[in-house]
Amino acid sequence: MPIMIPRTHRSAMINRLVLITGVLIFLGVNTITLHDGHNWGDDFAQYIHNAQNLIEGRPYATPLMLEESVTVAPGFPLLIMPILKLFGLDFPLLKFLNILCWLMTAGGLYVIARGSLDKKQAGLVFFAFLSSPAFFTFKQNVLADIPFACFITTALAVWEIREACPPQARRKKILLLIAALFFTGYAFLIKPAGALLFSSLLIFFFVKKKSPRLGAGVIIWFFLLFSFQKILGVTTTQHYERIDLSWLGWIRSVVLNIPTLMVFIYKFFMPFVPALWPKLDTLCFFAFGIASFVLLPCLIIALFKKAKRKTLRLWETFLFVYVLALILWPIPNGRYVYPILGLFLLAVIEAFLSLAYRSKIPINGKTCVAVGLAALIGLNMIYTARIFNFNDDVINQPPTRALIHWMKTETSPHERFMFRHPRALGLLTGRRGTPLWMHPGDLPFTAERIEKFRIDYVIISRDQAGPLMNQLAASGLRIVPAGQNPGYKILKIIRP
Repeated sequence: MPIMIPRTHRSAMINRLVLITGVLIFLGVNTITLHDGHNWGDDFAQYIHNAQNLIEGRPYATPLMLEESVTVAPGFPLLIMPILKLFGLDFPLLKFLNILCWLMTAGGLYVIARGSLDKKQAGLVFFAFLSSPAFFTFKQNVLADIPFACFITTALAVWEIREACPPQARRKKILLLIAALFFTGYAFLIKPAGALLFSSLLIFFFVKKKSPRLGAGVIIWFFLLFSFQKILGVTTTQHYERIDLSWLGWIRSVVLNIPTLMVFIYKFFMPFVPALWPKLDTLCFFAFGIASFVLLPCLIIALFKKAKRKTLRLWETFLFVYVLALILWPIPNGRYVYPILGLFLLAVIEAFLSLAYRSKIPINGKTCVAVGLAALIGLNMIYTARIFNFNDDVINQPPTRALIHWMKTETSPHERFMFRHPRALGLLTGRRGTPLWMHPGDLPFTAERIEKFRIDYVIISRDQAGPLMNQLAASGLRIVPAGQNPGYKILKIIRP
C-alpha cells in the first residue's frame, strides 16, 4: 500500500526543494562567472590598502597616494583582511564575498517581507533579488556596497523579529537585541551612511514610545563606534569638503536628485529593457523620472500617516530617512541605492495590494503581484544568460599589465607619478602618485600640481592624450617620452 504524504507536508517539501535548487543555481552561476582582475575604479584599491595596513601593522590611516584623500571606514577592510592575509590579492575570492552578502541580503529581505506578505509572495521577492542581472555584473567589484546592504538588511530583519516577539520571551529578546545592535553597528563601520539606521531607530522608538533606556543604549553604541573610527583616522567625507553649493545650486541638486533616484531604481530592476527593447527604454527612463515627483511624495505622506497611527515599521522608517538623505546629498551615485532596493520593492507591493483591496474594479492583487514577480524573475534569467560572459576587467589586460611591469622595473620606489587612477596603480605597483586632478577645478592647474608634488612621471591614457599633451606642452615643463603601449603613454619630467 503506497505511503500517503499529507498535502501540507508535500507542499513544504516542494518549497524546500525549490529554495535549495534556486540557491544552488545562484551560487553556481555567480561563482563560475567571477573573473580575476578589476576595472579601473579607484575605490577598491583604497579598501584593500587599508586592510593591508592592518595586516602589515601600519597605522590604519597610512595614505595610499600623495594627496590627502579618503581613509575609508574599517568595516569592509576588516571583512576582506582574512582573505588578503591567507591568499594575498586574490580578486575572485574577494569578489566571492559579494555573493555571500547578496544571499544574506535576499534572506533578510524575505524575513522583512514575511511581516506583510504570504510565503509565496515573499519567496518570489527573494528569488527576484537573487536573479538580479544588476548584481550579476556588479559582483565583479571589490567594494563595500553589497556588504553594506547585507548588514543593513540583516539588521532590519533582526529588529523586525525582535519587534514581533511576545513580551514574556525576555531571554530571546535580549539575544535578538545583541544581534540587532551588532549588525546595526557593523553597518555603520562599513559606511558612514549606516548612521542613518541609528537615526531611524531613534525615530522609530519615539513613534512607538519605546523605553528611553533602549534609545539611550543605541546612542551610546553609536558614539562608541564613531569614536573608534575617529581614533583610526577615518575621514570618509573629507573628499567632499570642497563641494561649494549656493542655496540655488543646492535646491537645483535636490530637484534633480528626485528623478535621478527613481532612474537608478529603474536601472536596477529593469536592466534588460535597453537590450531587449531599446525604444521602450527611452520611454521608461522619462516615465520613471517624471513619476518620481508623484511617487516619492506619496511615499512620504503614507509614512507620515503610518507614524500618526502608530503602525510605522522600522524598515519603513529607514526607507524614508535613507531616501531623504539621497535626495539631499549633492553627489548622486547608483551604488548608493543598494540598501533600499528591496525595501522600495516591498513598499510598492504593499501599496499596490492596498489599492487593489480598495478598488471598485475586481482585481486579485495577490495574483497580480505573483505574476509580476514571476515575470521579473524570468526576464532576469533571460538577460543574465545574454550577458553571461560579462567581464569589465582592465588591470589584467595586456596594455595595463605592461604598464604595471614597466612601473615596477623602470622606476624606483621613491619616484612619484600622476595618473587618472593613482590609488589602483599605486596598489598594484607599490609606487605613490596623485590624480591628474582631484576636483574638476584643478584641471587647468595640472602643471602647478606636477611641481607641487614633485612628480617624476605623468601617465596618460590614450583617450586623454590630445588635450592633456597640449596643456603640458604649453606649461613650460621639460617633458620627454619615457614609454608607451597601445593603451598608455608615459612622460618623464626632467628637472635641473
